[in-house]
Amino acid sequence: MTTIYQPGEGSAGAAVASGVRKDLLSRKKVGKHGLPFHIVRDDQIKTRWTESEAVAIKITADAMASNPAVETNVAAIRGFLAMFAEAPEMLVHVHNELKVAKLPAPEWLPALPHKDLQP
Repeated sequence: MTTIYQPGEGSAGAAVASGVRKDLLSRKKVGKHGLPFHIVRDDQIKTRWTESEAVAIKITADAMASNPAVETNVAAIRGFLAMFAEAPEMLVHVHNELKVAKLPAPEWLPALPHKDLQP
């Protein structure tokens, strides 16, 4: 796996302040309480919302005749698209890692913008 350098002045998701990102990361839990990370699948990792965040998400989803899981996924995808617009090198990184893993790109993932950005 490749590590992407992120300059201190902010890029790649700059719209989400680093303090917010750190707060969300601090709430990350792995599987059932006490289950070691190495035996948990990635899709079992969940970020816990505060009560007010969860209610705000539910109210939004209800107003859209949807559910919180779908709307948080939509918000995440929209956030990724904004990040890729801010930092095209992250889009290149994602495409490269998907290629290495021999996985197709999700249909919502933008195509690579320019040949000069590809390694």
